[in-house]
Amino acid sequence: MLIRTIGSAYDDALAAMPFAPNRRPRSTTSSGSLDSSSKSVATGSTAKNACVARDLVAGRRRFPSTCLYCDAPADSEEHPVPRAMGGRLRAPILCGRHNNLASRADHTLSTHFAAWTHMLGVPKQGRGRGTSFKATSVDGRDITVHADGYAVEPNRVVERDDDGRVVRAEGSARWIDRLQAAKERSGPGPFMPTIEVLGGEPPIVELHFGLTREVEPGLVKCALHFVAGFVADVVVPDELRDVIERNETPEKSGVYVRPVPFTASLFGDPRPPRHEVTVYPGSTAAFVTLMLYGAFSVVVRLSGIKVHSAVRYVQLFDGSGPRLMDVPLCTVPWDEPMSATEWEALKVSVNERAARIERVAHMRQHHDLCTKAARAAEKNRRRYNADFIDLFRAELDKYGWSAQRKDDAVADAMRIVEGGGQPWTVPLTDEEDAPEFVDGSQ
Repeated sequence: MLIRTIGSAYDDALAAMPFAPNRRPRSTTSSGSLDSSSKSVATGSTAKNACVARDLVAGRRRFPSTCLYCDAPADSEEHPVPRAMGGRLRAPILCGRHNNLASRADHTLSTHFAAWTHMLGVPKQGRGRGTSFKATSVDGRDITVHADGYAVEPNRVVERDDDGRVVRAEGSARWIDRLQAAKERSGPGPFMPTIEVLGGEPPIVELHFGLTREVEPGLVKCALHFVAGFVADVVVPDELRDVIERNETPEKSGVYVRPVPFTASLFGDPRPPRHEVTVYPGSTAAFVTLMLYGAFSVVVRLSGIKVHSAVRYVQLFDGSGPRLMDVPLCTVPWDEPMSATEWEALKVSVNERAARIERVAHMRQHHDLCTKAARAAEKNRRRYNADFIDLFRAELDKYGWSAQRKDDAVADAMRIVEGGGQPWTVPLTDEEDAPEFVDGSQ
């Protein structure tokens, strides 16, 4: 399934770019899912750094006696950045009821960015990576792209005769069988079900990326709960309470959330892709900058909330824990409107970062699928004493890749086998974006 992402960051159109998950075979069921949950083992200085990071988080984590929004005990741990987006930082600042209420804003935010969670293979706290998301094909069909990289189209009737009987249909084998059984019960008549088979280049679906008004409550929640959980005691203003509790988009744009340029003074290095939340003190408000997936940047104004230091939370997508650090104080440009030049520079920057994420997603998917095919081919080679390369090509045939893409993958595998390497260690890539892979699967 070829996915063409159409930019709409900050309600202003950006360029399109392609991304290609795979179509699951329609006439058969899928055999398992991609195992992309490998974990790196911390040793030496890595383990020491992990311990230091845990100590810093533990030293800053706040334990209020009552919920941030009511007088009930604060006995429920809240993730400032939603777990569904890879957030691992948490603090017990809410009661169960208000944690459930805040989860609505989380859901809206994480659903909006589900495609990016999928493309970057953001690790879950349990097992696996990425998430599923929904999109629409260019011809108006609904598409579900699953976390394992397969895209599934819904069952559909393509054509009926004059009497309303199905003549052509596309869908799963089980669904086609049910249509066939219904035809037999209804008596004789034309019925020619067409099961769409795997092959050729996948169709195109489109999804939009960027920041829209509907995600503002989720962004405000991320900012406020980070401050309340790790920086300062907070009394939530009524206006912010309504935004978060009701998942209610403010009537006016720019009241709480505004775009902000990527600058070295406000943000850290966006590579590899990451989430970054930083709070800066202001005279009458706290300002919190958010960088999501290393590609989208905003600033949130928390009116009436006082902080006295600048603190940054960084969440990488390599399975590691959260990191907290002090950063230099900085003046956040809230009252200064962005110039036309800054707007253009921001759009160009978002385009470049999003395009890089798309390339990373392509490489990750290609690597994972080649590895899966090579392991299956090696297993069958041992079982049937057949040629590995022929079996490997047969496994790749299931993905519906173009002939050129299959030939390139087979050539890579042949070089590895001829060099005496393990046949499933298909190289990740030689492209400049290889450092974006931070999950230990390189």
